[in-house]
Amino acid sequence: MNGNPSQPVIPAMDSMAPTAGARPPAVMAARAPATAGHAGLGLLALLLTALLALLAGGLGAQALGVLQAQPLPAPREWTVRWACVVPYTPSGAVWERSLTLRADTTAVREVQVDGQKVYRFAVADTLLLTALDNERIRFDTDSGAWHSDFRGLAVGEGWCQRR
Repeated sequence: MNGNPSQPVIPAMDSMAPTAGARPPAVMAARAPATAGHAGLGLLALLLTALLALLAGGLGAQALGVLQAQPLPAPREWTVRWACVVPYTPSGAVWERSLTLRADTTAVREVQVDGQKVYRFAVADTLLLTALDNERIRFDTDSGAWHSDFRGLAVGEGWCQRR
């Protein structure tokens, strides 16, 4: 200050310099304040919209490199038939019997004795155990041996040949 009251007072140049962190008013008005945690939601929404558009456009998951579960191929099935000759004691009657197994690569699925489907059977190694009416049947698929009994009233011991 020079002490002359007729001269206007001009502030010093260093007092007009912006303070640290201050922004011009135009920049401050154009930038909206970001709230904590929501700054990246706009980008995430944009990416999700683009991904949905790709999937809806027919590119599918394979175009994006995503592995899809493929259905397992159906197990290979086969049917095996045996013709059997079984003499029964004490009567001495000889019966011709047939045995049919339907199986796949994982298990025996169906057993038929004389064309009649049995409802229960068990497989133990090469043995097939089942029953039809009052006859309990044990069949060895390896040797072709047939053994059956009618609850102690008659016993059948025979052999089978694969057809």
